[in-house]
Amino acid sequence: MEAVGVLIFLVFIGVICAFYGFIWWRIFKKAGYHGAMGLLMLVPIANLVALCILAFSNWPIHQQTDPAKPGLSPKLQNNGAIIAIIVVALLVGFLFIIGILAAIAIPNFVRLREKAKIAACNTAAASIRSGLAIYYADSAAKSEDGNTTFPASLTEADFVRNLSNNTLPVNPYGRDWSKYYNPTSGEIDSDSACAAQ
Repeated sequence: MEAVGVLIFLVFIGVICAFYGFIWWRIFKKAGYHGAMGLLMLVPIANLVALCILAFSNWPIHQQTDPAKPGLSPKLQNNGAIIAIIVVALLVGFLFIIGILAAIAIPNFVRLREKAKIAACNTAAASIRSGLAIYYADSAAKSEDGNTTFPASLTEADFVRNLSNNTLPVNPYGRDWSKYYNPTSGEIDSDSACAAQ
């Protein structure tokens, strides 16, 4: 399920980048530069250089309309293929770096998420243990002969009353706590109940 979410996110980012790249392609092309220079706007640091070129240089389109204004030499204007290769190389390098960072970050994220799930499960088990201790103490206080017992099941009304919000905590793994409860000893096997899947 989480892989689908990551895929949707990556598709969304891809669409945004494609739209952004297309817009900058058109802007650079209208200024008289090769449209591929617009793809530099997708690459960090290179986008600042490309923006400075766009902002502070005389645009080649102006040289075509007003020959008195200096612009890029015709030789540089006609080397669109070289510019495109440089832009593509920068993009591939940037995507390579992003891929490496993602390869490091995504497994760490998944591992941290699993640790959080285990911690939440152990917290829920501790809450049940506290409720069992309260139930046992109440049972001892109410007993005239000193016999104390643990609840026969975790759904017993007298036991559930001792829990936070008067409800049995949910196991993050979707497991039934009753399968891990021993009514004789009053113990919860949290190691099994909270084992990672």
